[in-house]
Amino acid sequence: MHHPAPKSTILSADATAVARQLDALALVVLLAAAVVAAATFRDYGLGWDDYTHAQYGQLLVALYSSGFADKRALSFVNLYMYGGGFDLLAALAAKVLPFGLFETRRLVGAAVGIVGLFVAEDSPSFGIYQAMVSLLLVVLVVFVGAFWPERWSHLIDRFHRKSED
Repeated sequence: MHHPAPKSTILSADATAVARQLDALALVVLLAAAVVAAATFRDYGLGWDDYTHAQYGQLLVALYSSGFADKRALSFVNLYMYGGGFDLLAALAAKVLPFGLFETRRLVGAAVGIVGLFVAEDSPSFGIYQAMVSLLLVVLVVFVGAFWPERWSHLIDRFHRKSED
């Protein structure tokens, strides 16, 4: 998991060992987050725009499965301006997973978040400082609460309301 340091930043054996321990601790935190997400993804309610995004995901599936003949997704609300990668992934996952549409969206959201944190934690090494900072960020994101779906819709809704004022 830990990348070798760039040649210009040679780490001592002790610093490399500490960096590996910090990387291992970050993985433990990510694993704990994955376990909690897997245990709780069915327990969250709907956000104010969940139906809209779910519908957009279905329109994207129709766009691609029709060979771009069904163009409804290209003018749906204003979501075509944001990109629909997550909505498409969630719509496809809902077709194969045994959960309801919104439960699947929560599970996919947690998976995307955990994978994103893993990729950020495993970014190219800048020595022990990178390992310490990545561990701190993973711990903060997971335990502060911004990671969990019930917080996402509240935070987005508050931001949306403030931007309209």
